[in-house]
Parts: sequence; C-alpha cells; structure tokens
Amino acid sequence: MNIQLYNAIYIKNKIKLCKTLIRPVLAYDSETWVLSKCDEAILGVFERKILRAIFGPTNDNGEWRLKYNNELYTYCTRKVIQ
Repeated sequence: MNIQLYNAIYIKNKIKLCKTLIRPVLAYDSETWVLSKCDEAILGVFERKILRAIFGPTNDNGEWRLKYNNELYTYCTRKVIQ
C-alpha cells in the first residue's frame, strides 16, 4: 500500500473520531449556553489545536512550522464549532 494513501486514510479516520467523539462532548447542552465572543474564541482555539495535532506540521523550504488557520480550514470541510 502506498504510504501517502495510508496516511490520508489515517488522517480521515482521526477527523471522523474528532467529529463523532470530541465535538459532541464539547457542545453538550450548548443550547442553554450564553456564549460571549471570548467563549467563542476559546472554543475556536481548542478546535484548531485538535486539528493541528491531527494534520501535523508543514515543511516550508526545509523549515518545519505549524499550519496556519486557513490551511487547516482547507483540509476540513467544517470550519468552526457553532
């Protein structure tokens, strides 16, 4: 099996786990929450932290760095928790 194909399947499974296990726990009983802009920002930061752990770093001209937010959003179909 091609290693890139294996990694793509592995990442796809991690995203499914994130959507089915982490998001529901995070958003449990969220209909009754009163969210401020600060709370929304904290939830967004947490989601991006999880996505960065799933997708890993990027090699830019021999230098490793974390993915930018717009790169994370292009890899995922759903952008933020709402």
